[in-house]
Amino acid sequence: MPEAPLFEFESISLGPEDARRLDGLNAELPDGGLTVIAGPSGSGKSTLLRLCNRLEVPSHGVVRHRDTDVTQRACLARSLATNPRVLLMDEPTSSLDGKATDVLERLARQLVDDGTPVVWVTHSEEQMRRLADHVVLIDHGRVDRAGAAQKVLGDGER
Repeated sequence: MPEAPLFEFESISLGPEDARRLDGLNAELPDGGLTVIAGPSGSGKSTLLRLCNRLEVPSHGVVRHRDTDVTQRACLARSLATNPRVLLMDEPTSSLDGKATDVLERLARQLVDDGTPVVWVTHSEEQMRRLADHVVLIDHGRVDRAGAAQKVLGDGER
């Protein structure tokens, strides 16, 4: 029997009807591995992450949290010191150079290898392909595609 998802989103809408940030979104984030949430700027990636750590409440729909011990990237060192249940990272490399990006990506992979799930938001397709075990592609507030990275992204390298 498969494990319950870490986060489950059912028919999530957020924002006024004429300016939905998420619009009928349905997705599951697995309890393990490195899940990448990707899409263009303004598609709803960060909003979805904010629902994970309860900084946002949906206008409609249900968000199910498997565990309440979640953390957001505000201070990475402090977060890691608390041994979080899951690490939520909202474009953590957006202002970093290539070397620092590589270090942070390797740290995320090590956390996953050590059993801490990571949810990583990015708009970079290259980074998504390097990191993702699982992918949720969002466009205009809706899930465009979701699933195992190899299945969603095709035969390209991870």
